[in-house]
Amino acid sequence: MLQDFIDAVEVLPEADSPSYFGLPENIDRSSQRMASSNVITQLKILKRADTRAAKFDREVWAAELNPILTLWKRLNTVCR
Repeated sequence: MLQDFIDAVEVLPEADSPSYFGLPENIDRSSQRMASSNVITQLKILKRADTRAAKFDREVWAAELNPILTLWKRLNTVCR
C-alpha cells in the first residue's frame, strides 16, 4: 500500500502545467521575469554593501565597536 503511494508520487511531473489552473501556457515567462528581477535586486544590494565596506568610516566603526570595547574593559577590571 505504502509502496503504491510512493510509486504514484514518483511519477508526478516536477512542474504542473499552467493549463491545470486556467493560466496561459507562457505564464512561466512572467515567473522567470520576477525571479530574474529579484536576483538583480539582490545583486545590487550586495554591490552597495561592498561599496560601503570599501570605505572606512571611523565614526561607524566606533559606534559599532563601542559596546564590545566597553564590555571588554569591564571584564578586564573585574578580573584584576
